[in-house]
Amino acid sequence: MRSRASVGILALTFTFLLIGLVVRRWELVSLVIPLMLFYYFGIWLHRMPIIDLKVHRVLEADSAFEGDELKMTLHIENLGERLDFAEVIDALPGGVELTSGSNVFPMSLGARSSCTAEYRVKFNRRGRYVWNDLRVRWNDPGQMSFVDIPIAEGGQVKVMPRIQDLKKADLRPHRVRMHVGNVPSKVLGPGLDFYGVREYADGDELRHINWKASARTDRLLTNEFENERSGDVVIIVDGRSIAPGQLSSSMLMDACVDAAASVSAHLLRQRNRVGMIILGEFIEVVKLAPGQRQLLRMNDALLNARAGEVRSLQGLNMMLEHYFPRTAMLLMVSPLEEARMLGAVENLLVRKQEMMIISPSPIALQAASLHGSPHAELAIRLKKAQRHDVLARLGRYCRVIDWEIGTSLSANLLEVRGSRPRLRT
Repeated sequence: MRSRASVGILALTFTFLLIGLVVRRWELVSLVIPLMLFYYFGIWLHRMPIIDLKVHRVLEADSAFEGDELKMTLHIENLGERLDFAEVIDALPGGVELTSGSNVFPMSLGARSSCTAEYRVKFNRRGRYVWNDLRVRWNDPGQMSFVDIPIAEGGQVKVMPRIQDLKKADLRPHRVRMHVGNVPSKVLGPGLDFYGVREYADGDELRHINWKASARTDRLLTNEFENERSGDVVIIVDGRSIAPGQLSSSMLMDACVDAAASVSAHLLRQRNRVGMIILGEFIEVVKLAPGQRQLLRMNDALLNARAGEVRSLQGLNMMLEHYFPRTAMLLMVSPLEEARMLGAVENLLVRKQEMMIISPSPIALQAASLHGSPHAELAIRLKKAQRHDVLARLGRYCRVIDWEIGTSLSANLLEVRGSRPRLRT
């Protein structure tokens, strides 16, 4: 393929030739000779080699979390002729930040030889990032011609939402099942939380005998423990109250996704069954299940969660009735910005299910977008008053967490540690 330089030289050559013949100045015509010699020898002396590169991409990991850095390694092997004046270009997917090294590698590689190139990238946002634009470009020394050959060697990285540590939050469902878990119940049985002592009975395990208390009372006493069981939790991620297409909306949706991922990881570590409903442009359901695989399923669902237009919320009640039991705890992550969503929350409270709401506050993001407006202060004060009324109204019937985006979610959840839900009667 001819480059712009070769086209420019040809155009300049014909220009000098035409002007020289018109004005009959042989000095101008003679300038054609060095230009044509440069063009001819540049192409004849440096023909394009046979390019046959084999590239093997090695990712440091195929999954990461927001803010993580990964190393990308390319093993390049030349199966064709000697290759000079070439470069390998590995185009980065949108949203990936190059932190060290370079994704463009100038190279001079002999036949049947190989080399390695490395660089590091950072992922600032959740999602799936696909590398599918790898190519080698060859130029002759005179820049007369070039060739751009794609190489079929891709890669993919799944970037999970940021997960906060919620160990101190003691977030757990109060209605439990018969299955063993980490949630203490009021039923006595095998467990770790001490309940009291009683007289030893036939069949009690010797390791549970309280020897100190037995020595004081001169009779055998054994320890009793609270049985630990598991519960069901349904996490509802509200993306319909968020207007799509704005930077503040994107940050607000990311905060909802981060909160949902952190809460789901914490509840699954307690060996609960956790499910999820994502309300966006469409309704996506992840059925109840325990374990690490369930966390991967929910993270996969959250990767593509986007704010959507507000449509009918009748599907929410249908999904809850069809897929989840009434004994499940409902944990909603919502900015509570849309009136119809508030109505849907009140309808859920009528079901007398245990419910908790984590509400990322959009006020700080909205204040930043209104910066410079003459009525910004009044608008923010009005927004704070409206939000306070909404949270106070819902707080009469369930636990509501007003979470300031950018602060620790665990610190906000500590405010409700050990509290019991209040259900509408």
